[in-house]
This record gives sequence, C-alpha cells and structure tokens, in this order.
Amino acid sequence: MDFASKLIKLLLLSFPLSALFYYALYRIYKHLLGSIPSKTEIINQHGQSVWRNGSVLALGVFTGLTIIYFPQYLGSISTALIGTPEDNMQNLWNFWWGFNVITGKMGEFASTKFLLYPEGTSLLYHSYSWYNLFLSFLLRHIHGPVLAYNLLILHTYILSGLGAFLLARYLLGNIPLALVAGFIFAFSPAHFAHHTGGHINIASIQFIPFFVLYFIKAIKEGGLKNILLGALFLFLNTICSWNHMIFAFFFMALSYIYLTIRRRRLLLIDVATKSVFLSFLALIPISPWLVRMIIVGLKYPGALAVGHNYYVSDLLGFITPDHYHTLSNISLIKAVNDSFTGNVWETAVYFGLVALAIIIFVFKKIKKETARYLLALISFIILSMGSTLHIVGYSTPILLPYRILFLVPFLSNIRCPSRHILYGYLFLGIILAMGIKYLYSSVKLGKYKNYILTALIVLILVDYYPVEKEMTPVYLPSCYNVILRDSEIFAILDLPSGYVESNTYMMYQTLHEHPIVQGVVSRKLHETLRDRLNYTDLYIQKQQLASDSVKYIIIHKTFLEPDDLVDTLEYSKTYTKIYSDSSNIVFQVQ
Repeated sequence: MDFASKLIKLLLLSFPLSALFYYALYRIYKHLLGSIPSKTEIINQHGQSVWRNGSVLALGVFTGLTIIYFPQYLGSISTALIGTPEDNMQNLWNFWWGFNVITGKMGEFASTKFLLYPEGTSLLYHSYSWYNLFLSFLLRHIHGPVLAYNLLILHTYILSGLGAFLLARYLLGNIPLALVAGFIFAFSPAHFAHHTGGHINIASIQFIPFFVLYFIKAIKEGGLKNILLGALFLFLNTICSWNHMIFAFFFMALSYIYLTIRRRRLLLIDVATKSVFLSFLALIPISPWLVRMIIVGLKYPGALAVGHNYYVSDLLGFITPDHYHTLSNISLIKAVNDSFTGNVWETAVYFGLVALAIIIFVFKKIKKETARYLLALISFIILSMGSTLHIVGYSTPILLPYRILFLVPFLSNIRCPSRHILYGYLFLGIILAMGIKYLYSSVKLGKYKNYILTALIVLILVDYYPVEKEMTPVYLPSCYNVILRDSEIFAILDLPSGYVESNTYMMYQTLHEHPIVQGVVSRKLHETLRDRLNYTDLYIQKQQLASDSVKYIIIHKTFLEPDDLVDTLEYSKTYTKIYSDSSNIVFQVQ
C-alpha cells in the first residue's frame, strides 16, 4: 500500500472509527469512575497480618489443585520437560548454560559462541529467567535439570494462587472468596498456555499479586515495611521476566492516573515519591544488565522484534474457549480459534463463560463495589489487544494505545501485547469473587443455595481445566555416540533449520556439549554462518564449514520436509557418511 492509500485509509477509516472507539471508552471510564463512592475503604475484617488467617489453607488448596490438574506430569517428571517441544528445550539450554557460567566452565551470561557458531550471539535479550535459572542451579542437585525445570513450572501455580489469595483477602476480607480469586489468577488459561508453550519466564507470574498487594499497601497505608516489600516483589518479578517488570510499571502508571482523577490533583507527591523509591530499590541490583539491554536495544535494529500487532488478544478470544479447552474441537470454536493471529500460546485469553455469566448476572448490583477493579481489567484488556483492535483475526482500522508504545524506545521491545492479560486475570478473579459474594448473600436461591453455588464453583473449575498436557522427552539420539568418541575441538551443523528444530538441537547440546551452527535466541542481532551457508553448491558449503572448524553434519530425517534444501543423496556425494539409522545421518566434513 502506497503513502496516498495509507493516508486515505487513516482519514476515512482509522481516525473516525478510532475517535468513536475512544469516545465510547471515555464514557465507560467516566461512568465507572462516577460509580465509585467518595470514600472507598479496603475491607480487612481480620485486622491481622496478611500472612495469617487462611495462608496454610490456601497453600493446601492450590497444591491439591495443581496435583489434580496435572497428574500426567508426575510419571515422567524427571525424564521429560513439561510442555510441547519448543521453548521448553530452549529454557533447559538456559539452565545448562547458566550452570556452566556459574561454575566457571564456559562463557558468560551476556553472550555465547556455543550457539550460532562461529560468530556467536548476544544473550542480553534472551529468554533468561534469573529467578528460575539460579533456583535450577540448586535444584539440579536433587535429580538433574529436567526435574528442576518441571518443579519450577509447577510451583508457579501454588505461589501465584497464594499471592492472589492474600491480595483478595486483603481487599475483600473473606477467605473463601479469596480462594476463588486466587484460583482464577493461578489457573488462568493464559498461565497454562505459557507454561505448556515452554515460556517459564512468562509463566512465572507468582510474584505479580504480591507486588500489587504491597504497592497498594504502600500507597494507602505507607510505612517503610510495605515499600520495602513492594520493592522486593518488583525485583522478583523483574528477575522472573523483564516483561513482568514492564507490566508492573504500567500498573503503577495506571494507578497514578486513577488516583489523580480521584483526588482531583495532577501532582501527587506522596504517590510519586513512593513509586519512584520503590522502583529504585527494586532495579538497583539488576541495573547493570538493564542498562546494557537498553543500549543494545537502541543500537541494533535486530533487538526490535515483530509481533506488536500479531501476538495480540482478539476481542472474541475472551469469550471463546481456547485451544487447550475441552470444547476446543467443536468446529465453530476451532474455526474461531484458528482465525486469531499469533500462536496458540499468545491467543489464550479466555475468561470463562461460567465466570462471565455470573459477573453479567449480578453486574448492576456489584458495579459500585467492583468499579475500581473493572477499570483495571479494561485497561489491561486494551493493552493486551496490541496496536489495533482485532475481531475474529481481522485487524480493524481502530488504533489502540499500544500503537504509541510501539514507538517508545525499549518499550517497543515488548513484542507480545497479549501477555498483559495476566494482570487482567488478577482483577477478573476479584470481580468474580464479589459476584459470588452477592449471589450468596442477596439472591434468593432457596434451600438449594449452597448446592447451586457449589455447582457453579465446580463448573468454573471444569471450565478452566486444560485437556492438552504434552511432555517433551529429554534424550540424546544414538547418532551422537560416534561424535562423542572424537576428542578434538569442533562444531556441529544440525539440519534442517527451523524454530522447533533449532530448539531441539539446543536440547541435544546440553548433553553432547559441542558448539552448534544452529540455535534460537530471543533477539538475533547479527548475521552468522547459518545465514551464509550455501545449499545449492555443497562443495562451497564444505569449504565454508571446514574453514570454521565445523567437523560434523547431522541430518535429522524426522524433521525433513519436501521443500527443505537438504538432499541426503547430494550430501552423500560430497561428504563422508559415518553413521546412519532410520532417524539420522551423520556426515564428516573433514
């Protein structure tokens, strides 16, 4: 589309439709803000520390639910990675690389030449999760890195449930309702989607509710203790994923805007001071790494990945059972899910039809009580929808606020807007809990009230129950045995190329420990040998490999597709075949 066509589209479609959208949004925000009573006190009927009264019960409930939801994982918990074969293998590599760096065996955290050999690559924007990496260093001594990875995935459900429980109990003053809110956040479809997609950094949501709790307490109650705890949990969010750090800053910014409107003052010295001081304390320990990230992000175009208007929440995604839902194979639901842009992990933003039905049924009665949380929920829904509003996969001309964030240096590196919905589930749980409270205390359900409410809770549990629980076996194919007998220093070229394939080769590397020409990193900043390899003239390719000490080529036949540039017969004519079985062929370059 040329410039003139784009300009016409903006003038005739985008601007008018966006103006209507923002006007409607303005009316919604204004109505909700007007619904909030002039004095809204946080209810804390217990009057005790948030760490007591129900915490042990919550831990027990969420531990039990984790076992009930994921029993399939237990049988192979030491030999296979939780999730589909993809980024989970990359995170296993992260644990392996981190272990070697910590023990001084090889390299540094910021870069490596073991991937994308021989040039190597920067790891500043890589999918590190420092919290999980350092815990894996301790846990691997129990029974290896695979068990460590799986335990770290599963514990996110228990801790995130506890955190959301403590937040909801502080806000609502009711233990059973807080358990409901904790469940919605901890077992949300988005959490499961990222865990099964192997995104241990994004799935590590366990410290989000703790941060929100102590930020609220720091602003409302003050006190050095609350500020220090808020800073601690912001730091823990940051070392789980730098995405969570950005989301926390958005939450603080939205909170500030909300309070300026409520207090009718633009400059709130107390809120600004607490927010800045809390953030400063949290980021000081990791500031050297963040500064390097920012510098690299500004210097190299490769740090800006795509996806700002692709990996987004679709408007229908909030009411459509996601890919992992029991109903996902129904033709209509499958067709809707298939229409969404992005992959199945980023589009899983389903709120639950039962939960939404309860909220809609009692909405008029709980509107005033839940208005603050509805404002937060709507704000994070909008952030999760990316640069333009998507409906059934169609990118409408309606421009969303993320369009501006995309232009902000460093913030533009957050390429998957749909992940903002993780904060949305936190507030959805609180709203649902208030809806259930009203149903129980005010709606006349007769003598069957307890049974009806119990049935609704069970339906919510079933509605959030994921059916796909794949695992990825961790092993080294027997074809590598012939290579392991070679004591020289050399690199390996695994073929064919591909995202899942390269992640698999990284998993193999944790077992054979030789540099590989392939590899996947979150931001690839430079061209490497992999990009320059000649696949049309294997004689030239052989010279390229030999000059860079790539001694072996392994062709993984199970990954070959008809359109791949890898012809095993041609390779047999150029290279010396030293091993072959039904799955793999090994060629020696020199």
